Amino acid sequence: MLKQLAFRTMESPWFVRALEGWGRASCAVLFMHRFSDDSRARGKHDASRLRKVLQTLHRVGVGFASLDDALATAESPRPGSKLSVSFTVDDGYADFAEWGWPVFREFDCPVSLFVVPNAVEGKCWFWWDKLDWIMRHDTKRTMHLVSGDRQFQATWTNEASRFLVFEQASQWLKQFSPEESDQVLAGYAMHCEREVPSEAPSEYRVLSWSELTVLERQGVRIGAHSMTHPVLSRCDDRRVAWEITESIRAVNERVESPLGVFCYPNGQHVDHGAREWDVLAQAGMPYALTTSGGVLPASLMASGDPNQRYRIPRISYQDDAGRIIREFIS
Repeated sequence: MLKQLAFRTMESPWFVRALEGWGRASCAVLFMHRFSDDSRARGKHDASRLRKVLQTLHRVGVGFASLDDALATAESPRPGSKLSVSFTVDDGYADFAEWGWPVFREFDCPVSLFVVPNAVEGKCWFWWDKLDWIMRHDTKRTMHLVSGDRQFQATWTNEASRFLVFEQASQWLKQFSPEESDQVLAGYAMHCEREVPSEAPSEYRVLSWSELTVLERQGVRIGAHSMTHPVLSRCDDRRVAWEITESIRAVNERVESPLGVFCYPNGQHVDHGAREWDVLAQAGMPYALTTSGGVLPASLMASGDPNQRYRIPRISYQDDAGRIIREFIS
């Protein structure tokens, strides 16, 4: 109860003004993935709840910033800057256009969308969606993943426990190269006597280039998120160069006003490093987003670290305005 009271206290205009007066003017860059109109849908943001969060943030005076404006402020701090949030959405699933964007548009809230060109063009679908698909068709509800001497085993009895196993298995698979994880998933599918579809089933569909064009003309900004969404640190040098440079090229060719920002797949500290920063610099990309926590303070670029622009922090979106505001005092 005390924690909930604290969050409710943060959802007030005076608290936001106090933070600004305290010199805490900064921007929280938030990342999201999938959307739904069903609050019970696991791993998806409920559109009605998103609407309430945006209403509250607007009411208490937290601004909605475009990613371009947020980064420009970090480069050149402006007097009197307000607390703000900048929304980013990774992967480009079709449910963003159906359930997410209409809510953001209702509040005139800028959104940056990061897409995976090979998925957009139907040349691949995401490895974690393949894992989910195989699990849903595993009648034995018993998972046994094997790669060399490394194994992952688990069972589940209902949807809640299945989702927990899915999360654990996804983390386990991130230790492998894309080629190795593909082999692991192929072995799991064979064990289940299932053939993984070559194209993503409808529940995993991502937006097409034509749909992205419509969204861009409505105000969504679009950027590159690699060609196939691997964990870059698990790829060899050639694969990393291709994943980054080709995705930037593809987006630049198909998008009218592409973002000058790359978004790392996964994006934790261990998922990228000096090698990836060098490739981005050679590709002429000025910024890159991580998924490491922390707000974007107005003084971020004053650190003197030339690679700070390739480690822009983001915060996982919370379906609670008070929890988002709390990030400004963390």
